Amino acid sequence: MLNTADSFGHISGIFKLLNWTQQADNAFFREHGAASIESFDVLANKSSELSHWTHDTIPVTCHSHNDHGHRILLQSAISSGCISIEMTLFPAGNELLIGPNPDMLSRAINLRTLYVDPLLRMLRENNQKLENLPPGPFPHDNGLSGVFPDDPTQTLVLLMDFGDDPERVWSLLIPHIEPLREAGFLTQFNRSVTIQGPITIVATGNVPFHRILERSTSRDVFFDAPLLQLLPSYDQKILQNSDYSARNSYYAFADFHAAIGTVGCNGFSDKQLADLRQQVQIAHGLGLKVRYGGTPHWPRKLRNYVRCILAREGVDIITVDELSHRPQGN
Repeated sequence: MLNTADSFGHISGIFKLLNWTQQADNAFFREHGAASIESFDVLANKSSELSHWTHDTIPVTCHSHNDHGHRILLQSAISSGCISIEMTLFPAGNELLIGPNPDMLSRAINLRTLYVDPLLRMLRENNQKLENLPPGPFPHDNGLSGVFPDDPTQTLVLLMDFGDDPERVWSLLIPHIEPLREAGFLTQFNRSVTIQGPITIVATGNVPFHRILERSTSRDVFFDAPLLQLLPSYDQKILQNSDYSARNSYYAFADFHAAIGTVGCNGFSDKQLADLRQQVQIAHGLGLKVRYGGTPHWPRKLRNYVRCILAREGVDIITVDELSHRPQGN
């Protein structure tokens, strides 16, 4: 458990999440999805513009849930400082389309065009700038700078939620991320150690976990492990033999209400705090980062209170649905 001083250090930047506006709903996405494409097309041949997305942006430990609901996919999240972005993937021919459900998809809104290609150009530009600097310690384990110039060591997590036909999604995902892999921009596990890169790919939802395990020699897609399934194995000897570890997983995830319950007007109960601390301890013992979905978003004071307690107790990433263009204030 964190002490008081460590707690405030751990939640540095968390309050930047608290006044963000409500996310656009599905109707907005349907009506204005083309605006995302139009905005991206303007930048298509101006790679120097991409670095401005994160210029003077301080990364914060927030997870942008359902990125398809935001005004401009990818840009809205990273311009706000989010270090983790979630999107739902649906196979369509040789493409992976992104959207809230199969009835609200557009071939123009796909993983390759709106995520892989702009990130590849942004990272190439950021790392080209490093070539003009004096020799020194490299920011990442693999010597490459990430998407945030103010913190080049920070990896950006792309959380891929598998929609329809998970085996098909998997078969398309591997070649889709090949350009990032070939450039050395992906976090990978090479049988003995995890080498952090500027981009970390995590698979969630109905994922064929055995496919992740099969890539044992050079694994660069990690799992969103089920946090609650780790609880019965709360024994150090058993933990070492768990199916889920930092060798194959990145997050340990649980629905907040299923894991903790409803937070009343008196705040977290003693039991809820004990459960929270146990879950964090178990996940961290496996080298996994803790995240919860379905945290309260209204009323605002309850939302803010829950987020601050989660951060204080060591939860690694705070899930948000609402974003402004850039976080403001403390």
